[in-house]
Amino acid sequence: MELHCHSGFSFGDGASPPEALARRAAELGYTALALTDHDDLGGAVRFTRACEAEGIHPLPGAELTLDDDSHLTLLVESETGWRNLATLITAARTGNPRGEPRLSLDRLAERAEGLIALSGCPRGGIPMLLREERYAEAREQAGRLHDAFGDRFYLELWDHRTFAEASLCADLLDLAKALEIPWTVTNNVHYADLAGRGVHDLLVANRSGVTLAEAEQRGLLRPSAEWCLQSPRVMAERWNRLPDGIRRTLEIAERCAGFRLLDIRPAPPHFPLPAGWADADAYLAHLAGEGLRSRLDRPSSHHERQLEHELATVREIGIADHFLIVWDICRFAREQGIFCQGRGSAANSLICYALRVTAVDPVANDLLFERFVSAERPEPPDIDIDFAADEARERVIQYVYAKYGRAHAAMVCTHVEYRGRSAIRGAMRGLGFPAATAGWLAKRLDGHASARIAAEWLETEDGKTLRAIGLEPAEARARALVRLVRGLDGLPRHRGIHSGGFVLSRGELGSMVPIEPAAMAGRTVIQWDKDDCADVGLPKFDLLGLGMLRLLGECVEHVRNSTGEDLDLGRLPLDDPAVYARIGAADTVGLFQIESRAQANFLPRLCPRTFYDLVISVGAIRPGPMLGGQVKEMLARRRGEAETEYPHPDLEPVLSRTHGMALFQEQLMRCAIVVSGCSPGQADTLRRAMSRKRSAEEMRRATEAIRAGMRAQGMDPDSAERVLGWLEACASYTFPESHAISFALLAYASAWLRHYHPAEYLCSILNAQPMGFYPVATLIHDAKEHGVEVRPVDLARSGWDCSLEVRKYESTRVRECESELSTLPRFGGIAVRVGLRYVRGLGARAGARLRAALEAGPFTSVADVIGRSGMEERELRALAAAGAFRSLIPGGRRQALWTVLGELRRMRSGGPLAPPASAPVSLPALSDAGETVVDHHATGFTLQGHPMRHLRDRLTGLGVQPIEALRAAGRRNGERVRTAGLVIVRQRPGTAKGFVFVGLEDETGRLDVIVSPTLYAEERETINGSGILAVLGRLGVEDGVVNLRAERFYPLQLEDARAVVSSHDYH
Repeated sequence: MELHCHSGFSFGDGASPPEALARRAAELGYTALALTDHDDLGGAVRFTRACEAEGIHPLPGAELTLDDDSHLTLLVESETGWRNLATLITAARTGNPRGEPRLSLDRLAERAEGLIALSGCPRGGIPMLLREERYAEAREQAGRLHDAFGDRFYLELWDHRTFAEASLCADLLDLAKALEIPWTVTNNVHYADLAGRGVHDLLVANRSGVTLAEAEQRGLLRPSAEWCLQSPRVMAERWNRLPDGIRRTLEIAERCAGFRLLDIRPAPPHFPLPAGWADADAYLAHLAGEGLRSRLDRPSSHHERQLEHELATVREIGIADHFLIVWDICRFAREQGIFCQGRGSAANSLICYALRVTAVDPVANDLLFERFVSAERPEPPDIDIDFAADEARERVIQYVYAKYGRAHAAMVCTHVEYRGRSAIRGAMRGLGFPAATAGWLAKRLDGHASARIAAEWLETEDGKTLRAIGLEPAEARARALVRLVRGLDGLPRHRGIHSGGFVLSRGELGSMVPIEPAAMAGRTVIQWDKDDCADVGLPKFDLLGLGMLRLLGECVEHVRNSTGEDLDLGRLPLDDPAVYARIGAADTVGLFQIESRAQANFLPRLCPRTFYDLVISVGAIRPGPMLGGQVKEMLARRRGEAETEYPHPDLEPVLSRTHGMALFQEQLMRCAIVVSGCSPGQADTLRRAMSRKRSAEEMRRATEAIRAGMRAQGMDPDSAERVLGWLEACASYTFPESHAISFALLAYASAWLRHYHPAEYLCSILNAQPMGFYPVATLIHDAKEHGVEVRPVDLARSGWDCSLEVRKYESTRVRECESELSTLPRFGGIAVRVGLRYVRGLGARAGARLRAALEAGPFTSVADVIGRSGMEERELRALAAAGAFRSLIPGGRRQALWTVLGELRRMRSGGPLAPPASAPVSLPALSDAGETVVDHHATGFTLQGHPMRHLRDRLTGLGVQPIEALRAAGRRNGERVRTAGLVIVRQRPGTAKGFVFVGLEDETGRLDVIVSPTLYAEERETINGSGILAVLGRLGVEDGVVNLRAERFYPLQLEDARAVVSSHDYH
């Protein structure tokens, strides 16, 4: 066994994930293993799970950093010890600058109960004093630690076959004898096996900001690979002359054997009740009853019974406080005018609907409450709430901190691991490659590729990739690069903030899990991620940011200002045929959840005509249904091309709306209830057992209960097994129906607003960026195609954000994708003015100065801009390049740049008394193509017309057809064609078996290009590095959907191809 061991959660000083340490310990025959990361318990839950899976007893602990920068190793003996250790790390992290945890010996002594202390590695306080021959001080510190910990303090010895350690251990043994303090042995482990040494050396070099060679020259690296897990035989041999050390290792492990981290259960958070209320259940019942009557006016008897059932279940489990906390957060948001909406399984709850946490009536939609909460699963549920994704959500987060206190509230962390690109950069930095070379190589790899895939990629293509950076595959440096990249796989690089996960506690949260300052000001995070929280039963509240809610909130405000109409999105008519016609034609650019490439292919086949059709669309385009073939089969049945069949006749009422296919988890549960007579709670247990994280034992128990129920219902064994097999197959791909309904409501609201208020919608989506599937250039081009006038950025007229302006009244038509599409509503009274936020080169500080200046009124002259905004020359150049001086300086961008720089020099030379600028010079304007290129450089889009129009004559001469021509009637499936377009998106879905999808756009339309893995490997650089592509391929024509199967790519240029690279890549 080993009592001192670092994992990747020592961040730069541990070269193995916790799971790798547990596996290696099992291989070596260990019975127990400690984890003692630097001032960190972030790996403790993962470590515990991994050790228990290997049959090893986990010994959690940490190596703390003291005020004098020395180290001390602590091991947890009891639950009290765990809480004291977490409290100590919280104090060390929150009481010092971020990333510099420190703790005094006095503070340590106050929290010594339940902890075993070892004197630490050679950087421990006592070893450092002995090394400096400060023997009296070493005795004093040993005495202080012995006074604090009593018989739970041990001097720590090691043997890595170095002279310096041998000498130090001799002094430690003398000290132990003199003070009668017991001693023990560790190997101060920093990686699982010998292969980890190189990765550890790399981490040390990267942390120190030097190359591996420089780190070795400076003595930063350990001299051998001895700092790994050693076998019991090796440890026994090394300490055979001093067997007490091994014996005490066993003794310490035995003392810690009574503690198990996963047995700790935190007390659930408490909601402070208002005056006059003493019972959370009663207050919740009051709020829910009032809320239901407010939402439905006259609730049905079914609603009343369901509410009583849910409240009784909540009372039985004891989680009323949980619901009240969420209600209060949503109440605060609504009072602040912040759009919010619950998602996920919370929409299965009538309580949540009554409290206005969710927007879905679960009774009207026949949803199962037990998918959310059940007595068979007596634990608080996760409730996910979306808020407008801007500073408004931060107000909500700070409200939670203020209400519950920072000792009781913190955000969940994420552990950001090395991915392919970061592993390549880190390894190449350590090996001494120039940063530019490392960056160039990393960018050639897909952004989501793991470090393992990156290592495989480096070795493929017959060494082509390595040779591109001057390496032969067989040479030592090339092999080292591959080995180091692979070794970084799975290691955490740093700690981040979860997108919205919050944890609250009744007692001090920092005594359960350490809290530390987050990178973002005003926030703190715990050292556990969401999976860790779930394993220890720490309730989590997800306060998520959703760009679409910000968009909808702003759009409603714009509609109110432009029309006087006060829209209630919860009361929109859900049966508008004009809205569904555009959705069915895949006219969905900028819409929530239904704008993607996959949806654009699916929607014309689905032909949605009702709201539930939209629910199906949201739920079907997910990895499970797509991979399992259920979507294709459902469409065939829907169109009458295949017969609708049911696994059992009794299941027809449950599955009829999805044509015999179970797309949703609630359907799966209802099927189990129908065929076996089980309770809804038991059905949810089956669903969970059949999920991806199922265990064999859970699966066996759940299926046996359902099988017994089917027998009791009189079903014959063959039918029972067939239904069971079908249920298990469905469980791997079903999606929560409540979640699909929640998102479908937002999808419909976005479609309705875009149809009836397109200018307001465009203005709002531009201000909500970044979000969605398409780049801004595509959003603007699409809106203009639908008749929206977009006006350029202008310092005399633009604010920081995009805004609306009055225009002439007119009527417009859109290109008809189907015969049902007709004239758009008459909306022509307003135009969208692009905001200054879209001028590239204006950083956060420049933006803040501009916003402050604009609050005092619009700019009236060049001198006014320079004087009031305080813009630097670089920022003024960016504004001129974007055409932002168009109303202040006639003559175009070149003229504007000349004039602005002249005025800047004049004002700098003498201020208001400076002589006038020199006589104006007339400069030639840019060509149309030049304007397009500069637009893309300056803002990322152009309002001059689509860039492809400048290439059309040349392309036509080469036989390259516009995209619209590929959709003409009579085009044949498999026909070979050439086309070209601006690259607007690149995708490589994990479920697509290596296929890449490239979205092209020209002045006539958009097209999906399908790229095989082989072709992508051959033309990766062209595909990823070109902003405009011509492609040769074969048409795919099916059910009115057209795509292109690529055979060859050709890069194109418009004066400078880099100017038009503005795609959304691999998201």
